[in-house]
Amino acid sequence: MWFSNLINLDNTFSADIQNVFSGSSFFYYLFVVLTNPYFIVLLFYVISLFLLSSKQIIKKTVFFFLIGLTSFLLSDYVIKTIFKVSRPELNQFCPSNYSFPSSHSVVAFAYAAFLGLINKHFVLLLFFLAGLIGVSRIYHGCHYLSDVLFGAFIGMFLAWIFYWLYKIIFKE
Repeated sequence: MWFSNLINLDNTFSADIQNVFSGSSFFYYLFVVLTNPYFIVLLFYVISLFLLSSKQIIKKTVFFFLIGLTSFLLSDYVIKTIFKVSRPELNQFCPSNYSFPSSHSVVAFAYAAFLGLINKHFVLLLFFLAGLIGVSRIYHGCHYLSDVLFGAFIGMFLAWIFYWLYKIIFKE
């Protein structure tokens, strides 16, 4: 019963997102940019340059990229192969692997939450950007709402672990 309700909610929300933004070329191109994984890493890396202290910047850069790599590998090669949820549809924006969880959301929310823990002044902006990335994945038909929400949860959990490691390694 609850599972069929979740599927109905997923389908309804996905259709609503696509309907709300379908007439706007601005949102189409915005979501094309936001769904690019290289852009996601670059966006949060540039933000991190402003939020992380400049001490040991090379080590912090390596640490930052390890957050993204670990988040991606865990979601794409471990969790997706366990759950094996099919994508809503396949198109040029969707890889041919499984849907659950959204790896884009895992990585985006891991970065957003990690940087938000480092500097709480920008947490709303960081989560807004991560949320837009999640919406872009639903808009393009690559994910359901539940894929993005669980991806956000996983990303935030990983961010907490990485923040804890960051405090130990960099003693900040």
